[in-house]
Amino acid sequence: MYRTLVFACLLSVLAGCGGGGGDSTSGNSNGETGSTASSGVAHIELTSASPSIPVGLSVTYQAKATYADGSVADITDDPALTWSSSDVNVATFMQGGVARGVGVGEATLSVSGVFDGEEVSATTHIIINNEEIASIQVLPENPSIAVGFTQPLTVNAILTDGSIVDVTADPALNWSSSDENVATIESATGIVNALNVGEATVHIEGEIAGYAVNETFTVVVNDDTVSELNITPSSIDVPVGMTQSFSASVTLTSGKVVDAAMMPSLRWSSDANVVSIDSMTGVASAESLGTAIITASGSAGGINISATASMTVNASSVQSLSVTPNNVSIPVGLVQTFTAQAHFSNGSSTDISQLPSYSWSSDDPTTVHIDSKTGVATALSEGRVTITAQGEVAGIIVTNSASVIVTPSVVTALNLTSTITSIPVGFAQKLTVEASLSDGSTQDVTYDRLTWSSSHNSIAAVNTTEKSILGLKPGLVTASVVGVYDNTEFSSSLDMTVSNTQFSVLATDVQYFGFGGAKYYALPAELAFPDTVNPTGVQLSDLHQHFGIQDFTGQLSELTNGDTLYIDVSIDASNSTAGRDLILSAHIIDTMEGATAIILPMSCNSTSCNASYVWDQGSASPYDALIFKSNALDPVNGPVESIVYQQIDYRVE
Repeated sequence: MYRTLVFACLLSVLAGCGGGGGDSTSGNSNGETGSTASSGVAHIELTSASPSIPVGLSVTYQAKATYADGSVADITDDPALTWSSSDVNVATFMQGGVARGVGVGEATLSVSGVFDGEEVSATTHIIINNEEIASIQVLPENPSIAVGFTQPLTVNAILTDGSIVDVTADPALNWSSSDENVATIESATGIVNALNVGEATVHIEGEIAGYAVNETFTVVVNDDTVSELNITPSSIDVPVGMTQSFSASVTLTSGKVVDAAMMPSLRWSSDANVVSIDSMTGVASAESLGTAIITASGSAGGINISATASMTVNASSVQSLSVTPNNVSIPVGLVQTFTAQAHFSNGSSTDISQLPSYSWSSDDPTTVHIDSKTGVATALSEGRVTITAQGEVAGIIVTNSASVIVTPSVVTALNLTSTITSIPVGFAQKLTVEASLSDGSTQDVTYDRLTWSSSHNSIAAVNTTEKSILGLKPGLVTASVVGVYDNTEFSSSLDMTVSNTQFSVLATDVQYFGFGGAKYYALPAELAFPDTVNPTGVQLSDLHQHFGIQDFTGQLSELTNGDTLYIDVSIDASNSTAGRDLILSAHIIDTMEGATAIILPMSCNSTSCNASYVWDQGSASPYDALIFKSNALDPVNGPVESIVYQQIDYRVE
């Protein structure tokens, strides 16, 4: 017979109930605690390590049955269960809870059947994305293992979005050892067994989601031997009816300490009936009052080793249960781990969060999903939910709840970027800031209230209005941005190089654009005028070349009637124009109308040309191209074979 205590704190209803809540006791009229036996399965739940996987990868779900008394059973391998997917073109769902991505989309996964004489069913959603495997990672790298020990290996698929999927157990992988006298490997689990001193090469190959896996590494089996075994805890008091997990560590002759669970020969035992212990796992159950000696023993490399600990079973009883944290807010996309503490009559407390008889649940899994065994909750959508812990503690069924509010997603990082990271002196480059959010999405926050700076203002200065950086002199500089979101400061930086290298674009390397039957060489987009001073370094090697800048819309938008527009062109005097005057004109054009709006004859000498114009055209917004025409002739000395326009400036006064 189980005695039942119910500790409830439904915070959305009961005001002033904090810290995991006050408690209440349900009993009968004569004051005795009411009895509750296992009255069947209350519900079943599907859980997995990831709710989203790429096409071609698989994830295994567990089906867990929670009984009315709070106990939990893993029923995944029950042959009476039927597994199905709402859309097999998106994902398949097979016996044993294995879901595999088939096509991009969402599907509902279902399990149903008869368990313990009752009809049971559960559903969950899976998202299949189009991420691809970028690389494979095997951990640990080139392990060294003592004879008689094991080493679990993990194969991780690193996806293109940076996320990681454990594919160790994927049946598409084939594992092999070059010398099975030295080390063998279990292909289903990736566990290496060290048999004899030496080296073996482990090879993993196969194809997963279209990615060819071909990994080779060396396993070293060393001659390290065991010298000491230690048990944790070494001594403990446990209330009757409770369980206690023991663990052990092995110190090797080299001084290295390893988990004794990696010594396959490790076994556990108890010298008294007051405590029973699982010989493989080290989980002890307090059966009756008294003290027992717990022994861990094993062997490796032909050497036997053992250690002892004591466990005393006391008569204290559970008085209350608390769930932590309580009244917590979690942004969408983030996780929160919950714990449950049982408080006993002798004043002691025990974390019972992951006892086999204990389980966690959410009253709205679409808002918050919680792993029924670990208590790790993931916020999926905005809303309010109640998280409940329930199970058996020392023969008493206890339960308690906590309230969770899921808030909108929050900023988790800033990323300052630029399409190029090397700019010439006088060139202004646009900067962009992107915020990563907790739900996995990103958002452009370039024009938020951010603080911008340059590590060397003499090399490059940040224009906080235009969100650009202007190169002033050659050198290295770091642009930085700082922003505060939800009272948390985030920052990002970007290294840039400022050079004095001019652009040199041959006329044959640029594309034509034209209107009215004329063709012009279009300067590359990065040579357009983002600021007052712009190096161009455009070399035109043929006669009678015309060149210009398209997409000039807005560059002259500040002009109003009466303003004076000044245009100055510097020419490289070291080329074949040296000592020779040019004939050059500037044309401001509305290409949509196909007509030249303004022709500005320029006054030239061998090194520069300039022109000015008092604006009288009203709105300047239609004018979207600035064209320079040169007949490349010196009236006295004949044709000029090439011209290098070193710099073009314009200003408005």
